[in-house]
Amino acid sequence: MKHLTEVEIQFSYDDDGCVEWERVMEKLEPPSNLKKFDLRLWKLEYIENKGSNTGNDRQDLTTFFPSLETLEIRRLKSLKGWWREEDLVEGDDDHILRSSFTFPRLSKLVILHCPKLTSFPSCPSLEKLDLNDMGVLKSMHNSQFLNYLHIISNEKVESLSELEDVFRKYSSTLQSLRISYCPNLLRLGKGGLEHLTALEPLVLDRNHQLSFSEDQVADDGMPWKSLHHCLRSLTIIDCTAIKSIPESMQNLTSLQKLEIFKCPNELKESCKQPDRKDWPNIQHIPNITIN
Repeated sequence: MKHLTEVEIQFSYDDDGCVEWERVMEKLEPPSNLKKFDLRLWKLEYIENKGSNTGNDRQDLTTFFPSLETLEIRRLKSLKGWWREEDLVEGDDDHILRSSFTFPRLSKLVILHCPKLTSFPSCPSLEKLDLNDMGVLKSMHNSQFLNYLHIISNEKVESLSELEDVFRKYSSTLQSLRISYCPNLLRLGKGGLEHLTALEPLVLDRNHQLSFSEDQVADDGMPWKSLHHCLRSLTIIDCTAIKSIPESMQNLTSLQKLEIFKCPNELKESCKQPDRKDWPNIQHIPNITIN
């Protein structure tokens, strides 16, 4: 076991409830040099059971998975957190103990379809994050190096302005953003993307209700006006409600590449050069692909 660097544990949908998954996790005792952990246990509620700890177990809290670089947890429908609040050591410095739960080297994290998850350890080295519940990200601390964010299958968000607090938090570090399969996303909105001053590639993927038309009218050209100095690449994939390119995209003077795939014929026709309606809005972009 000491040379093991990757572990994957899959759940079973037809689990009859006889397996105590928290005990399994307790007894597993992954090696300290573990670098990748992929966990999919349907009925697991808490990953780290601290019930057996005493007040002197401070070192255990700070050295948990000290070498872990990649963690993926998916479809843990019962998962509530990494630890039980009642299992934390009680005392005047509880807040110090909570902050001791950390993944010191974790650089990539995937959290998908864990609807009950309310707490997560600190990830001071986190660079890449895939998730669908933005509440988890809002509760995370010390992740100031995050440069890639993939928001996937978020059914709540209707406008990116709803995520303004998140974008403000990572305004100078977030360089790459992908938004995929968000069925109720209607608009990018004012008060969201314009805070991302380092954003270079933006990918909008299969957001079937997303439209640019209202962004231009109601939001005074935002967010495109504010991204003129940084955005280098814009990719739009199968966003079937986008039928025109807003005039405000002329502000994207740093944009080097525009890719539009599986778009409506109406959009494809409007972008044809030299005299179609939307061509003036994109003619400054050196590399254009529309399929």
